[in-house]
Amino acid sequence: MIKLRIVFITLLLIAFTACSDDSSNTPNEPVPVSVLKGVWSDSTSVQDGSITRSFSLSLNIDETNGNVTGSYTANHKITQSGTTRNDSGNGTIQSGTLTGYVVNIKATSWINIAGEIDDSNKNEIDAIATVNIVRPDTTMTYIYDLKLEKR
Repeated sequence: MIKLRIVFITLLLIAFTACSDDSSNTPNEPVPVSVLKGVWSDSTSVQDGSITRSFSLSLNIDETNGNVTGSYTANHKITQSGTTRNDSGNGTIQSGTLTGYVVNIKATSWINIAGEIDDSNKNEIDAIATVNIVRPDTTMTYIYDLKLEKR
């Protein structure tokens, strides 16, 4: 009789275990949206004697597992003695990474951005943009401090 009771209890436990909640039947949890996803932009201007340099940048960014993708629009302008040279472009971001709050983006062959998302205000990236303007006889490198703001 005791053996029969043990068999009966064991069968009941197996039956309850087989009927337990299956995690594949639960609704999918929403995937968290990356803090980096969105449109970020800033512009700056530097006066150096008779030369005025300005740079504007807009990034439409998506990020998955640390891989940054998206598009950019940039304009670099130098004005000296009434003459203005414009270098602008737009297209697909070539590569980018997000590690913690540190962002590195190669927008194009002539624009690189390195920055950090502000921990207290996740809508700002304190960044440095390196802009390389290639001319037939030289390459000019300009460094700009940016505070990219999420729009």
